[in-house]
Amino acid sequence: MSCLDEFITQRYDDILSVCRTLVKSDAEDLCNDLCLQLLSDREKYEEICKRGELWFYVKGSVSICRYSKKTSHFYKYKHPREKEKIWKLDRFEYEPTDWEQINEREDKLEFIEKNLKKMTWFDRELTRVYYHHNHSLRTLSDETKIHYQTVHQAIRRVKSKIRKAAKRNGY
Repeated sequence: MSCLDEFITQRYDDILSVCRTLVKSDAEDLCNDLCLQLLSDREKYEEICKRGELWFYVKGSVSICRYSKKTSHFYKYKHPREKEKIWKLDRFEYEPTDWEQINEREDKLEFIEKNLKKMTWFDRELTRVYYHHNHSLRTLSDETKIHYQTVHQAIRRVKSKIRKAAKRNGY
């Protein structure tokens, strides 16, 4: 068993305790993500472990996650919507080379985002999950345990409202 494996096995409860103390909400998730990060780059963290500095590194990382708005923990657990936009340019099948086309598409995507904000929370979030996770109506219904017809009507309602708003604004 390597130094890193022993460290995680022996100090997991301590890491979890530090996460609960400093971060409070989502402490278990942060602890697991941190352990996965350690295991994903074994060579780097194995050296730190052999020098006896891994515990200080872990405590520092958790402490940073507590305050920083630039960590993956912040965007994943505290404010996932700040970084996530469901309407991305990469959703298009080809990359336009003309800057005018790119700007036009970005304007359309901003228009869609603006209109989504005006809709009910339920419709907006259901649409966000539908597109962001590439669900079909059936898989979204199965995953959320929301009746298929309710999902279908909500997605159709959102599409219809956005189409009407686009028609009014000349898109």
